[in-house]
Amino acid sequence: MDRPPATSDSRWAVEFRHVDDFGKLKRTSVYGRTQKEVVAKAKEVRKRLENDQPATDAKVTLGAFAQTWIDTTLAASDRKPTTKATLTTRSQDACDRIDALARWARQDPPYQRGGLARGAQDGRDEAEGGGRKGATGPVSASSSCATRS
Repeated sequence: MDRPPATSDSRWAVEFRHVDDFGKLKRTSVYGRTQKEVVAKAKEVRKRLENDQPATDAKVTLGAFAQTWIDTTLAASDRKPTTKATLTTRSQDACDRIDALARWARQDPPYQRGGLARGAQDGRDEAEGGGRKGATGPVSASSSCATRS
């Protein structure tokens, strides 16, 4: 194998070009801090491609994974209906909390808005309308997590 080139940020890189299952030309890159590390990663990717596997694992959101688990694994299990309902609700609630946290994290920090958030100034908590802008309220239907039926 030729020596992998170093990137501008001093990482090593190897690039693969391959044809996917649909006949489309794809490019996959692997990076590492050392030449030895990137060569090992490149061998793994090459082995996957030789075994007709995708070069990298699919990137799936937590919500999509949870919904797939609910629809397949949980539905096929021999658990009681009440247990299935509880597990479904709990997984969807967890996704709702993660989505709310992600929305909150995308908001401008208080120091960029000219001071503390309104709720922190007047002592109200988030349930009373305080806290960060956009941090409360129901999760929208376009969230990354499963929506309730």
